[in-house]
Amino acid sequence: MEHSKIIERLNNLFSKKTSELNKREINFLLSKFRYDDIEGIHGDLCNTALQYISNNLEDFHLPKGAKEHILYKKYAFLISEKEDIDAELLLGLVSDYQNYYFLALESLIIEMLKKDKISIQHIGLLDQLSETIQKEL
Repeated sequence: MEHSKIIERLNNLFSKKTSELNKREINFLLSKFRYDDIEGIHGDLCNTALQYISNNLEDFHLPKGAKEHILYKKYAFLISEKEDIDAELLLGLVSDYQNYYFLALESLIIEMLKKDKISIQHIGLLDQLSETIQKEL
């Protein structure tokens, strides 16, 4: 199946209510991508699909690189919408970083620190993370 057709079918699934989504069908469509193409799907997914897949990442058969790109795009989008990062968003980012140790997520945390998007009251959430992040504190 052609890349654009798979993306179209995937995105169309998310026009339904999320309670009606079938993870098996999503996995089936994800399995139709060529390995070289799967890591780039984050750029083609609608926002609803991106959020759903990133929130249920372990339910989908995706290579590590695709997971990293999807999580990066999810958090980059959420961060771009906010002046200051709230505890809930930061906790989600830190949790995903601790689960996967993706460098892309580490770079988002460092970028937020450099841009002073993380308030002093939330800095404690970054304790015990990588040495690189600790240097930025």
